[in-house]
Parts: sequence; structure tokens; C-alpha cells
Amino acid sequence: MREDKKALWEDYTSSRFKGRGSHSHFPNWFKRIEGPLLDVGCGIGEFLNVNQSEFKIGLEISWWALQEAKRKFGLEHLVRASGTQLPFKEEAFKSVVLIEVIEHVKDLDSLLQEARRVLKRGGKLFIKTPNYPFKRLYDIKRRSIQSGKFVIPPDDPTHFNPLSLRKLVKHLRKYFEVLWVDPYEIFFERHVPRTFKYTYLKFLRPFARKLSAVSAK
Repeated sequence: MREDKKALWEDYTSSRFKGRGSHSHFPNWFKRIEGPLLDVGCGIGEFLNVNQSEFKIGLEISWWALQEAKRKFGLEHLVRASGTQLPFKEEAFKSVVLIEVIEHVKDLDSLLQEARRVLKRGGKLFIKTPNYPFKRLYDIKRRSIQSGKFVIPPDDPTHFNPLSLRKLVKHLRKYFEVLWVDPYEIFFERHVPRTFKYTYLKFLRPFARKLSAVSAK
């Protein structure tokens, strides 16, 4: 990444993380992911702070975010590097986590190849990412409610690699065995009775705002 692009990314991440963090929302079971664990694109360390594994490392391109991770949560095992060039030996981790990361990376193949390289045999890759194009419907809904009128807001300019459920699975299958892909944040999900919730989520999975996926090496 050229230095001018690095500077732009620093500006973006410092404003993005300020006041809310990069991992404000993730499935609760992510907390129990086992180590040795590598959190690629760890942001200010919200996920690392709640994850229960004994050995975990955070990797982030933003110097500002890493400093916040140290200041806010006292995290120590942090590395500044790119997810497409991981500075770790082969088969070093049992788990690799990519929370709200893959959509920001242009070279998705390099990212997935590197994740596979540093994973132990049988290790797992955990992903959470927006579900395109339906993510945009949720953007419109949220902004319209906030403004009191119908608004189509611009999309995140750093989403270089927007993925649908089908495209996500297609990319993952190049390098991993896809164990499952679950919907995350679906219209009216909180109001569905528990008895029908599983069927509701399964039927509307393609229309989720975000997706969480688990794959194995």
C-alpha cells in the first residue's frame, strides 16, 4: 500500500473507531473461539478484549487503532501489518478471525491464502461481513428513520470487495471447507417468536444484513 493510501486509511480508521470501536457487533459465540488465535484487522481490540482464549494476537494496519487497543483495553500482543502479508510462520494458529475485514480488502485471494497458510491443519477461519446487495436496504432503512424521510445514503467508500452470500461461499471454497454460513441481523428478527425463529432465519438467510461464516483448513 502506497504511503499516501496509508495516510488516508489512518484518517478513516481513526474516525471510524473513535467512540464505538470496530467490533461493536459480533455473534456471542465468537467470544468462545479457541486459541492460539489471530484477529486480522483487530481495530481497537473490542473482540480480543472479550474473547476467552488464553493466547491471542491482534493484527491491524492502523497505528492509531493499535494505540487505542493498548490504551483502552491494555492489550499487548498487537502487530501492525497487512492481512495479505502476515508476518507469522506456517500453521501458527488454531483460529483466524476476520470481523468486518474482507469487504475492505481488494486482494481477497491473497488474504484467504495467508489465512490458510498460518492456520494449523484442521484450524478454522471465522468471518463476519456485510451481505450485499441487501446490506444497502438496511442502510436506507436506518438513514430514512433517522432523517424522517426517504434517503439513499452513499455506501462505505472503503468497501472495495462487497460480497453476497453466494460470492462469499464461492471464494471460501477455493481454499477452505465451508462448514456453515449463518445470517446475522435480519428485518424484524427480534420480534419473531422463538418457536419459529430457526425457520424464519433459515428461510431469509440470503436477505440478512450481515453474514457469519465458519470454514476449516
